[in-house]
Amino acid sequence: DGLSLPWLPQLVCPDCRRFIKHHKEILADIGNAVEAHGWSAAESRDLVARHCAVIEHLDVVGHYTRAVWTLTPSEIDELARACAKFGEAWRASYPHRKEMTVKGHIVEVHVPETARKFGTCGVFGEDGLEALHPHDTLVRRLVRQMRNPEARHAAHTLHLEGKRSTPE
Repeated sequence: DGLSLPWLPQLVCPDCRRFIKHHKEILADIGNAVEAHGWSAAESRDLVARHCAVIEHLDVVGHYTRAVWTLTPSEIDELARACAKFGEAWRASYPHRKEMTVKGHIVEVHVPETARKFGTCGVFGEDGLEALHPHDTLVRRLVRQMRNPEARHAAHTLHLEGKRSTPE
C-alpha cells in the first residue's frame, strides 16, 4: 500500500515526535484521503488500524528513551512492555515483511536491555549532538569563501571550538 512503517524512521526528530504524538489524527486524515481516492471504507479502516497498532507503543518508547534521569524499575518495565508490544504489533501489522527494520530490532531488543543495564537510555541519545547542527551550519557559512581546504577546515574547527568554550 506504500504506507508501511519503514517510512517512519526517515522523519527527523521533532517531526517524528510530533507525528507519533498525533498519529491517530494524522492517520485518520490519511485514511480519509485514500478513501477519497477509491479505497473502500474497510480498506481505509484496516490501513489506519494496522499503523496505529504499531505506532501507539512508540509514544511510550520515545518518552522513556529520551528521559535523562534514572528510570524507576516500574518505568523500565513500562518501557520494556512497550518495546515488546511494538515488536508484536509490527509483525502482526506487516506480515508480508520478512525482517523487521534495524531500528525496529533495536527498539524491540536492545532498548530494554540498555535501560535495564544502565537505568536510562536518554543520556546515550543523539539530541545533544543534533543541537550542534545550527552552529555547524553557521560556521560553514562563515568559512565557505576560503579556497584552501586545510585552512577552511582549521578555521571551521577554531570557530566551533570558540563557540563551545564561550558562554552565550
